[in-house]
Amino acid sequence: MNESNWNDREESAGGLFLKINPDTSVRVRFVGNPIRTMESFKGGEPRPRYTSKVLVREPAGVRACAYQFGTVVKNLLADLADEEDWGSPETFDVVIKRNGSGLDTEYSVIPKAKSGITAEEMVLANKIDLVAILSKSKSAKSRDDEYDPFKED
Repeated sequence: MNESNWNDREESAGGLFLKINPDTSVRVRFVGNPIRTMESFKGGEPRPRYTSKVLVREPAGVRACAYQFGTVVKNLLADLADEEDWGSPETFDVVIKRNGSGLDTEYSVIPKAKSGITAEEMVLANKIDLVAILSKSKSAKSRDDEYDPFKED
């Protein structure tokens, strides 16, 4: 019997920051309000970037991390927040799909049924200090110097 693998896709990268690889999707729950910063890319004009705590739901379980995103994803989430049927993205999971790469990247945000967060998931999310992550990551001289709330002392 020939097994089909047409559904197989590369999973998003692990680590403290969520990275959604091209042509993949990831299911997340936003926890708390995002922090807005202004960042320049390759010497261009500063643009808004947002960093939020997220719970990433994967087949192997749930992990907490920080997710940095731009105005496209922010506006898609804001559209859901404006809808009476959805409201705050903290009350339901979303699937964020990334299609393409580089300048040809498009994102979509698909809401899932409203659901709660377990106490264990909240403990994971509360380990993340966005201010510490952002300040330490910007000043880190190497990956070993970056802030890691899950690192055992």
